[in-house]
Amino acid sequence: MEENNSRKTLIIHIVLFVVTVVATTFAGAEWMFGKSMIYGDELLSSSEILAGLYFSIPFLGILTVHEFGHYFTAKYYKVKVSLPFYIPLWLGFVPMPSIGTMGAFIRIKGLIQSRKEFFDIGIAGPLAGFVVALFVLTYGFTNLPDADYIFEIHPENKT
Repeated sequence: MEENNSRKTLIIHIVLFVVTVVATTFAGAEWMFGKSMIYGDELLSSSEILAGLYFSIPFLGILTVHEFGHYFTAKYYKVKVSLPFYIPLWLGFVPMPSIGTMGAFIRIKGLIQSRKEFFDIGIAGPLAGFVVALFVLTYGFTNLPDADYIFEIHPENKT
């Protein structure tokens, strides 16, 4: 019975993660190209949707490392926890771009024994996510397009 329950729970984790990848990819494409998946005069093409992965992969990478910071620290203290539950939320049906997710969480199933453990488990996620975010920001700033490209998109900013 317990093995069947853990298999179902694992399937839920995987399905939520896959749906969140799809939702954040759609959201990233909508932000990048200013088009929608399902309404408007011009819809996103398949290549534009795939370009949404440039948003989705780094974003979910930071979120995943954040959650596993909590997870592995809890495991270190022998606190029983679940794998991350991702929360997909794509608002493509309204004329307002979203980020494709409400985040993620882990479920603490065991007892945390001290304030130190509580603090360490709590702070591990933000610290781990921050480290990855620094790498993503460094990559982003070292690979910015030329100013001419930016002025093509926003000519009102050219002085």
